[in-house]
Amino acid sequence: MGSLCRRIGYPNYTASLGESYDNIADGLWGIQQMYDAGKIPFVHIMFHPSRQPECTIQKIAAGDYDHLIENYFMKYLSYTMAGGRVVFVYLPEMNGDWTIYGPTGHPTWTADPEAFKTAYRNFVEKGRSMGIEALWCWAPNNYGYGNLEDWYPGDEWVDIVGMSAYQWAGLYPGYEWKSVSKLLDPTVVEVRLFTKKPLVITQIASGLNDDRTPGFLDELVMYTKIENNIDGFIWFNIGEFALGTGTDWETQTAPLDSVPPEHWFFDC
Repeated sequence: MGSLCRRIGYPNYTASLGESYDNIADGLWGIQQMYDAGKIPFVHIMFHPSRQPECTIQKIAAGDYDHLIENYFMKYLSYTMAGGRVVFVYLPEMNGDWTIYGPTGHPTWTADPEAFKTAYRNFVEKGRSMGIEALWCWAPNNYGYGNLEDWYPGDEWVDIVGMSAYQWAGLYPGYEWKSVSKLLDPTVVEVRLFTKKPLVITQIASGLNDDRTPGFLDELVMYTKIENNIDGFIWFNIGEFALGTGTDWETQTAPLDSVPPEHWFFDC
């Protein structure tokens, strides 16, 4: 894994299984551009209610969507066989009640860590058996249902531990402003109780409608520099137009280009 230690930059790409061939091809083109620029793409792979409205984690674990996974991997074979590198983040934020495959109040969407672990392991095993050269990332949210260890598929199936953590203060009523350490420490401590795998904050951001965001980014850079348990972070650099939510995470007033490159590496 040492040869994969590169500057991260803005490497996140999100893919929904069941995308058209053209969408997958466009995604691969963007991923190739990231890799050619010296960055490792982190590809978040998930199911979406608009494409799989009846999807549940139990159905994923049972193999009902294996044909979509196989189709997706087939598109990646030429990329990885040519030496391209990728980190697959499968079913991220699985402990959050906002995902189609996570715990929620919907009658058929119930928390099922065992089914999630089966689904995750099947995904990794299928990729490996098809010859996909990749790193496999398990990435919960920093808050959610149950103990994180209950959702962990095991070191054999994980190369990198990820985490999502957002600064919601100023965006929604009732959320207090949190320091970086208060936002991240509880999850970091919990994860380190059951695995020593490299840990990357795979999604983090603070809304730019808050004038405290530049200071939050400065604090984040310092935190990753002095916190031995964190190997790097990826800012969720998406504007409100792309999301359609009115939430602007884009770093126009706190540009990541000003961050010293040494803080953008994760040591694997």
